[in-house]
Amino acid sequence: MSENVKVKTTEAGSLSYYEAEQNTTLRDVAQAVGVPYEDLVVLNPYFSNGRVRKGQRVIVAINLDEEVKFMKDEKEALIKKNHYDDNIKTHQQEYDNNVASAKKEHSEKVESLNEKNKQDTINLEGDMAKRKLSFSSIAKNEMNALKASKEKNKASLDKDLDTKLKKLKFTLNKKVMGENQKKDLL
Repeated sequence: MSENVKVKTTEAGSLSYYEAEQNTTLRDVAQAVGVPYEDLVVLNPYFSNGRVRKGQRVIVAINLDEEVKFMKDEKEALIKKNHYDDNIKTHQQEYDNNVASAKKEHSEKVESLNEKNKQDTINLEGDMAKRKLSFSSIAKNEMNALKASKEKNKASLDKDLDTKLKKLKFTLNKKVMGENQKKDLL
């Protein structure tokens, strides 16, 4: 770097700057100190026209001390933690929506099953009337078979719902655990 580069130390670290001995341009300063022109533009937005007058200071480097870097890292970790927490909330909402959907679907299937069983009962009663059967042992057996079939189908639907809810809970726990592991790495 040029001998015109000076260092000013602050609480946050050090600031290296070039003090112009004559009127010049930002591009000339970049070439003199060996810093990319684009970096100087970012560090010195007030030199938008590119002209530097005698006595003006052009920042050429900023060196943050460890405490400031630590604070920056802590801020980034907090941002990531909040992101992971948001992901957990999203996963919980997805789970809640999926549970509600599964319960609604189950309810609709049970209602449909009840309607089918109702119609089957009406049909069986009509068939028994055509055959002039009373509630004899044959009729009772057919009614009991219909009732057993209804209970078996309902039990099957309940088991399907229970299995689906367990899978959803497992998936939620897996996702939340993954997000918590990411937070623990911070």
